[in-house]
Amino acid sequence: MEIISNSKNILNQLSSLIHLLTKEEYKSQLTILNKSSIGQHIRHIIEFYIEFDNGYKSGNISYDNRERKLQLETNQALVTDELKRIINTLQKYDLNKELLIESNHGLNQNETILSKSSCRREIVYALDHTIHHLAIIKIAFQVEFKHIKIIPNLGIAPSTLRNNNKICAQ
Repeated sequence: MEIISNSKNILNQLSSLIHLLTKEEYKSQLTILNKSSIGQHIRHIIEFYIEFDNGYKSGNISYDNRERKLQLETNQALVTDELKRIINTLQKYDLNKELLIESNHGLNQNETILSKSSCRREIVYALDHTIHHLAIIKIAFQVEFKHIKIIPNLGIAPSTLRNNNKICAQ
């Protein structure tokens, strides 16, 4: 269950990152993030896990129709609690469970499609999505919050780390 341990590791990194920021830094709209905040990116990450959990129970996930919990953009304690809940829930899933993903990639409300997936695939998706947003957040730290030391591998996909290690070994 490496995907579960990797997911927990990345979510723990996210939790640690939150504690490095003041409340103002967390919710500050940053030019480098096109006037969004680190809190907004973290809210977005967490909502995908919440929607996954909700959809897992019913067998039908709709990331498009997730509830936007705006308090996650400003309340770091709430985020920390939600991350703990998500981390504790991850190993309870049946990775082989089949799921349906409802999505709409058009502008028309009636263009919804259903795609077959699995719990394992959706956890991989959530992990990749989290890493992607951590890479964006890392840029904000490097530009806006240079005084905060972050781990060098933050926001770098495991495949990139493996490739970099292979290159270094040669």
